Amino acid sequence: MSERVPLIAGNWKMNLTPDEGRAWCDGFKARLATPPERVEIAVCPPFTALEAVVSSLVGYPAWVGSQTIHSQASGAHTGEISAEMVLATGAVGTILGHSERREAGETDEMVATRVRRALDAGLRVILCVGERLEQREAGETDAHVRAQVAAALARVDRGESQRIDIAYEPIWAIGTGRTA
Repeated sequence: MSERVPLIAGNWKMNLTPDEGRAWCDGFKARLATPPERVEIAVCPPFTALEAVVSSLVGYPAWVGSQTIHSQASGAHTGEISAEMVLATGAVGTILGHSERREAGETDEMVATRVRRALDAGLRVILCVGERLEQREAGETDAHVRAQVAAALARVDRGESQRIDIAYEPIWAIGTGRTA
């Protein structure tokens, strides 16, 4: 088994148009002309900026991912995007299980189905896990996070784990100024 390399990923959420994304990439490459060795960089812009960011980062040691995918390759899923659509932009990965998606009703089962779909399509996965403040205060952090990881990876073969990065994002620390 190969050694894991740390991943630094930026989720742009619902920010930056394609033109703004290109400008951001130009500035980022200028400020970080020589990225640190043994660290991977990923950028996850909104769907509308995927192609612009991919083209702006050609030749730069960073990969681009979407902020989610649907569990189906196609169909009547208004407002969704498939793994194949993400790949068609040149992006190579996706975030799955983000707390904001879970707050909107995405379940562990849905995350597991999307993880399987992403891997089957050839995408890398950034799997987000984390607990709420009340779970932390009740001493349930480990059990909750372990359950999220176990559910998300239930359909994953051991050999596929190299294509999955797990991001711990404690919900209670997001935007609160509290340190995780």
